[in-house]
Amino acid sequence: MVKKRKKRAKRGYPIAILIGLHNNDAVFWRIFSETIRLHFKINRGRKRRNQNKKQIYHFHEEIINTLRPIIKEGIRSVILLSPPKEEYADEFLNHVNKHHSWLLKKGDKQVVFSKIIGNQAKTQKDVYYLKTQEYFKDIVDNTSNQEGLLILEELMEVINKNEKFSKILYTWREIDHELRLIKKNPNLPRPNYIILTEEYLKNPKNRNKTHRILQIAKNLEIKTKIVSQESEAGAIVDKFGGLDAIDNTPVIDIKPHLPFYDSPLNIKLADWMFDLMEELKKITENSDLDESSNPYSINIRSHPCMSPDQ
Repeated sequence: MVKKRKKRAKRGYPIAILIGLHNNDAVFWRIFSETIRLHFKINRGRKRRNQNKKQIYHFHEEIINTLRPIIKEGIRSVILLSPPKEEYADEFLNHVNKHHSWLLKKGDKQVVFSKIIGNQAKTQKDVYYLKTQEYFKDIVDNTSNQEGLLILEELMEVINKNEKFSKILYTWREIDHELRLIKKNPNLPRPNYIILTEEYLKNPKNRNKTHRILQIAKNLEIKTKIVSQESEAGAIVDKFGGLDAIDNTPVIDIKPHLPFYDSPLNIKLADWMFDLMEELKKITENSDLDESSNPYSINIRSHPCMSPDQ
């Protein structure tokens, strides 16, 4: 009789890192959409109350060194958990602020830190309990959303700047073509990020090609970020069609905001957009369009939706 293969539990996509800070160790857990898995454990050497400043410093440095490759993968959501009446999370954040402020500064290595006080994360039983708690789910969602917003800030900067060596890809066809080129020529510049909504990932029409391309991106060490469509970051990505890839290569497809088609307020445009609008205005003034039907005839700088300091 052939034994049936035991089905492996679904892992899902990576969301965040949970670090349980305890009296005698730090335990790293990887939070996925479907489960939480043990990643690494760092021993203090002696209990916290018996450690001197030097030993505490080296313990925190070990945590930083464990985080480095995780951040390089593209995971920038870190949740710090301390037992009741302990300030282990604050101690570590003070260390970060003093010795590793690069983790807090704007850029592709900026990390979003959150804290939970009053629990422990030593065992699988501990984290399974945490996973059932609504407050824990909210903290994970909020931290991941903030990370998504950081990435989208980079995207908005690309859109609103006249960057000659940047581009944004909006469809799987474009991204697939780009990844194929990179596979053939590894020296080509690679996208900084591929960002998409969870709902786009789960769509049956997209599932196979989505997972295939995300696997190729992983093999090419291209960072990916998946956000919930219900989150603030997800709502922004959804407006772009559900996914984007941010690159540092010559422009292929950038879609800036145009005041007479869109409705957001306090918009800022890149200088090149103003120059382009002026050129279009000159061209259309000599056409058969009357002023009422010509969107380029407006004074774009005085449009109500524009930022006052533009």
